Amino acid sequence: MEGIKNFDDFYEQRLQPYMANLREQGSNAYGWGIASGIFFVLIIPVMAWTVNGGAGGFGGILILLMLAATATCVYYYTKAKEDYEDNYKQQVILQIFQFIHPGLEYKPELCINHKDYVNSSLCRGWYDDYNGEDWIGGNYKGINFKCCELDVRHRSGSRNSGAIVYRGLFFAAPLPIGFSGGTYVWTKDNIQLAASIAEERYRMLPMPEVVRVDCRNGEFEKHYVVYTTDVNEASYLVNQQIMEAVVQFKTQIGRDISISFVAGIFYAAIPFDENLFEPKGNEPDDKEAIKKYFFTVLLILSIINKLQLDKL
Repeated sequence: MEGIKNFDDFYEQRLQPYMANLREQGSNAYGWGIASGIFFVLIIPVMAWTVNGGAGGFGGILILLMLAATATCVYYYTKAKEDYEDNYKQQVILQIFQFIHPGLEYKPELCINHKDYVNSSLCRGWYDDYNGEDWIGGNYKGINFKCCELDVRHRSGSRNSGAIVYRGLFFAAPLPIGFSGGTYVWTKDNIQLAASIAEERYRMLPMPEVVRVDCRNGEFEKHYVVYTTDVNEASYLVNQQIMEAVVQFKTQIGRDISISFVAGIFYAAIPFDENLFEPKGNEPDDKEAIKKYFFTVLLILSIINKLQLDKL
């Protein structure tokens, strides 16, 4: 759109028209959430009053009415919240994608297949729950890529919500060059190999036998280690330019990044604690939150840019 020169222009021209309706939807969801909480809290004193005989013969009916009111509010809260978040993603997040790089696909309800996650060997801890959302895909600089937000967990007990195995951005892109082996660039404090044959942590997700590569780059090796099934392939794929680019990228984004090249596919994992593309509470017009999402999209394309995947 003509006249858009910066983020503020983009917000005013492309996003502001949706904000009044989104604020109303957010407030509606928030209201049902408050009502759910109030009825839930009131159930306990009503039950106590009934048990003590204060409600007389109407005690049972009163409790049923309170339970029904709570259930009704929870239902409408859940529905309103889902509608609000879906509309936010379609009216705000999708606009960001279309503005930054027209042609990108955005499917909020989908995620990358778990086989890619396993094949990457970027996080080999055993998991029970594999969930994700906000699938993004497209072609940028001749590289067809896909990525999404993942939340991968291991359940340590039936009542445990699950210890986080990996949470963050996961990226996959077949490369035009041919390579059949596996080369893995792990952060130095998170090497995905057993320290001894007695360690069981990585046995459930097997990978080929690998050897460590001497990278001869002191700055890179302060942060990373490289293992591979083919030293010659690794020397080509993780060359000095790539090593420098990975370190610079890590410094620029202020986050760890691990990468791998497996059977013709490039993978990258960048941990995030927060949700990547969710509205901030019932404040859809929070410009700082939207700006963060704007730069997250740029970050995704920067993986291709900074690591020069189109030049391999």
